[in-house]
Amino acid sequence: MHACVPHPAVGLCLASGQEHLPRDLLEWAEKQLSGGLRDRKAPDFESAILSFLLVYRDSPPESQRSSPSLSSRKKKAPACVDPKNLVRRICEMRCWYLIWQTSKMYAHTHRGAPDPDGRNEELSRLPPTALWELRKITTEGLIACEKEILLGLDELSQDGARLIELPLWACMWQMILIYRRVVAACSNLARGQLLSSVDSGTAGPNETSVLPVVEHLYRLLILKYNAYFGSTSPTYPKKGQPPTTELLAGDEQLKRAWDNVSVCRKEFCEHLNKHLNTTVYMI
Repeated sequence: MHACVPHPAVGLCLASGQEHLPRDLLEWAEKQLSGGLRDRKAPDFESAILSFLLVYRDSPPESQRSSPSLSSRKKKAPACVDPKNLVRRICEMRCWYLIWQTSKMYAHTHRGAPDPDGRNEELSRLPPTALWELRKITTEGLIACEKEILLGLDELSQDGARLIELPLWACMWQMILIYRRVVAACSNLARGQLLSSVDSGTAGPNETSVLPVVEHLYRLLILKYNAYFGSTSPTYPKKGQPPTTELLAGDEQLKRAWDNVSVCRKEFCEHLNKHLNTTVYMI
């Protein structure tokens, strides 16, 4: 029997044993995310941010330019956070979140002799014990990523943030968008859809208990974001600084991913302005 999470693109099939299970889960989730990004004809801001992070993670170091405001100085304090590791952990967190929010999991069971189409497997709901184990692994992965990322941000000064301005901006937006989704789901406000684990119109005890924690982390991220990018950011560089798209001119794929972020960011801001009936400024 193999654990399986159905998806239009690729299923997740895992042999018994847990030695490589977390790695297999992450690989499956990234394939799902990457496939979804390729299939999107009109990417939104969240998918554009994720696409940029994946490209940045895999791009050569010389393509990842730091902020010119500090990189031109002879003496500079090193950033407390390694941008490559930060981006890598953010991508992992997004993968864990994809699995965490997956509502239906099944198991492929071998039946013996194949049918006329050559198939000898049938699909059944994953046993509660196996589902619990996958949820446990996923939750542990999310918490580990979250803890490492937040500890790094706590140690990051504003000067250090400017040294890794571009990846930090994208990473913080990815985290903000993840927590935004979780808050919406836990409070049953995500387009009127209920959590998969909730049978009625109200949140269950698990969602009720986790909501204050997630809301606190969400507000904390907003405060940190404003502290780092309250006056300048990769989308609004300081006067005299070249635009971010010029800094990325040496890597066409990274530049294209950033240009896509810039376009989707404007659409996201317009969407918020329309639905919140107020003016939203995104640095």
